[in-house]
Amino acid sequence: MDGTVGKLNCGSKKRRAKWLDVRKSERDKNYADSDPNLVLLKRKAKPCDHLSKNFKCTSLKWSDIALNREAFYSKNGKVNQDLYLTQHLSAYEPERRRVQQPKVKRNVSVSYFMKTSDSNKMVQVCKGFFCFAFGISSHRVLAVGKRISTGSLPKEKRGGDHKSYRFTKQREAVREFIRKLKCTESHYGRNKSARVYLPAGTSVRKLLNAYNEAAQPGSQVQFSFFYKILTRDFNIGVSSPATDVCGTCTRLKSEIQVAQAGEQAKQNLIMELRVHKLRAKAFYELMKEAESMSNSIAFVFDLQQVHPLPKTPIGDAFYRRQIAFYTFCCVGINSLNPTFYTWTEVQGGRGAVQIGSCLLHHLNNLQFEGNVEKILLFCDGCGGQNKNSHILHTLSYWLQNKSPSHVQSVQLTFPVRGHSFLPADRVFGRAERILKNIPVITTPEQYEAAYSQVGRVVKLGEDWQMLDVKDLQETYSKANGISQAKRIFIKKFKDRSGGHTTRVKFQANFRYESNTEPFRSIVKRGRKERSVNAPPLLPLGRSLTKEKKKDVEYLLETHFGRKWKELPELRWYLPILFGGDEEQAEQEEQGDEPCSCLDEESPSIHV
Repeated sequence: MDGTVGKLNCGSKKRRAKWLDVRKSERDKNYADSDPNLVLLKRKAKPCDHLSKNFKCTSLKWSDIALNREAFYSKNGKVNQDLYLTQHLSAYEPERRRVQQPKVKRNVSVSYFMKTSDSNKMVQVCKGFFCFAFGISSHRVLAVGKRISTGSLPKEKRGGDHKSYRFTKQREAVREFIRKLKCTESHYGRNKSARVYLPAGTSVRKLLNAYNEAAQPGSQVQFSFFYKILTRDFNIGVSSPATDVCGTCTRLKSEIQVAQAGEQAKQNLIMELRVHKLRAKAFYELMKEAESMSNSIAFVFDLQQVHPLPKTPIGDAFYRRQIAFYTFCCVGINSLNPTFYTWTEVQGGRGAVQIGSCLLHHLNNLQFEGNVEKILLFCDGCGGQNKNSHILHTLSYWLQNKSPSHVQSVQLTFPVRGHSFLPADRVFGRAERILKNIPVITTPEQYEAAYSQVGRVVKLGEDWQMLDVKDLQETYSKANGISQAKRIFIKKFKDRSGGHTTRVKFQANFRYESNTEPFRSIVKRGRKERSVNAPPLLPLGRSLTKEKKKDVEYLLETHFGRKWKELPELRWYLPILFGGDEEQAEQEEQGDEPCSCLDEESPSIHV
């Protein structure tokens, strides 16, 4: 017995592998004079030795096999390779049947041919040799032969979607059902996305049940099928229950449900609700028209909800008073390029003085073009902040003394109460998405850094100053009828001396303009509007009450420990908590102007 064979039988796995490598290298040396691409192919034995009238497998050389294989694999993709195979196959009906018929009746017979390198002729081979030469399975060859017999071309059936076309009818029926749903855009989504929402209380399961009940037989679908079309194709969601709905709408809807059918009172309630909604819609139509006007500048201003300082996640913060951080926003109708005016409670309150100071600064820094004649302002109707005589005096003063000569009028428009969804709310929503991911905020600079990611931040004391706009009441008188006004017009008029003065007009409707209400002057008798002095600067600084100081100190000590005073980022609180006059702070807090947002709105038949 050969020693090498003995080692193979009784040796270890490493020795056996080594012996196989030696035999492989010796076999490769024998093929050194051949094509290197044939080395791997020649390691396999030919499947047959046919040399007969029908099959001439043995007559094919290794170079012939390599020639056919190279031509086959030079084609990209399975479809192109199958098309190449059709040139080497011949399909026809079987000439004879077996006496004992098999279970599966064969309907096609296939002959196989290969090219030779010498004469470039086709030589018929057996099926096993054909599959060996091309390196493909017999199942694939038979599939190509069947397509040749039917006269069709090879197609790619691997991968892809083999199921969606089966449910085309159901898919179209579901889409037609969803298109009939009434959806609304979420104002507080504030990103102007394409997502819309169904009313609160609706669920996907309820919609699915409604569809299956109304669908024709065979068109019913399952939950996952319906849900994918609803969310992916239409981007529809279910809105959460609203928390800031209009009280008038809610009351009228409840009264309509209670009223008896056919009564005149119910018809009157339906008419009142319809007019109320038309008035609310008219405000937003005015905003859209203002955005497209070429001879005007339109923007919206609003005060953001109060942010606490310090902002801490501990539970005690819910029951303790904190220092307020205020943000006032001025932004265009398109909610782009906002400007944020920021200050804290220890610098000032949030009344007409602060709002008027911000408006004056913003108007003075607007970029006016020569064709601008109107300034259109939109805001909510909060009486303590926006809808009062002090703001009217401020705008009249700016139009008379600070505005460019080509600006002739200022229009202030207020929405219907309960429908004050302004573009500034979208801007605040962008900032809220950033702030909700910050668990702890201890300084105003942290709030300002978050708002700076959304727009331009203007800080009180550095970029703008607080002005005593109430001092303008020495020149201007109190405006009567401002509480019921939906639009306030301030316009320049020429006077006898060749100059100009301002006059105002109040309108209780958005579209209908009364001719009986003329422009009137609000300048006091004996006063000259052109000689009015600029509002004086107000000193910054406002003390906190004794109780609020204790609450803030308690929160700082609870969150940061007893040595919180030694932390550099908390030194901002030291002069606030351990200085100031608490009695004066209590008087200032009691003297804050009340907000008239909750006053009942009188109904009107005009829009």
